[in-house]
Amino acid sequence: MKTLAGDRGIEWGFAMENLPPCGAGRRVLDFGPMEGFYLSADAASKGYSVVAVGLEDIAPPQGVRYVRRDVMAVEFDEPFDYILNVSTVEHVGLGRYGDPLDPDGDLKAMRKLRGWMRLDGDGIMLLTVPVGVDAVVGEYHRVYGPDRLPGLLEGYAVLKERYWVKADDDSRWLPCAKERALAEVPGQVPEPSILYLSYALGGFVLCA
Repeated sequence: MKTLAGDRGIEWGFAMENLPPCGAGRRVLDFGPMEGFYLSADAASKGYSVVAVGLEDIAPPQGVRYVRRDVMAVEFDEPFDYILNVSTVEHVGLGRYGDPLDPDGDLKAMRKLRGWMRLDGDGIMLLTVPVGVDAVVGEYHRVYGPDRLPGLLEGYAVLKERYWVKADDDSRWLPCAKERALAEVPGQVPEPSILYLSYALGGFVLCA
């Protein structure tokens, strides 16, 4: 049976690969950081000014400002050069992290984030999401396929897109064509652990 084991390595690797190494004078928003603030810390180590927004009660590392609020209730006066949206937006509106229930919460969050980006191609979002046959898997996440993926990306220009699918023997993630990734049937029941919520992965470099 396929699992999600190793998915963070793919997603974090994609984000770090596409975040320029010298960030002096530039701003990064990390949307939905995890315990450890791995991406925030990496961006801060490259010289970026980093703000993270999320709902979990976690302590940020030195050099990272953490705003613990629903993204829809936050406002920023200055635009961001980069937005890290890594395995986060698929959860918005499903209530898993205590956020208000909203079937279109993910689409609204993407519009909100676009408003915080620099315009004319100067603002970049690094996005990773579950992809496959369109699905909403309980309170866990959405999976983006031919129906909902275009809506998620509406208003953005796609500068780069990459896709990965888990090998049938669950040994590793393999690069694949978009058509193959969007045909992946997601796992539905997290048994015996949440890792068994399987899907393909999509990585995108977007500008507003």
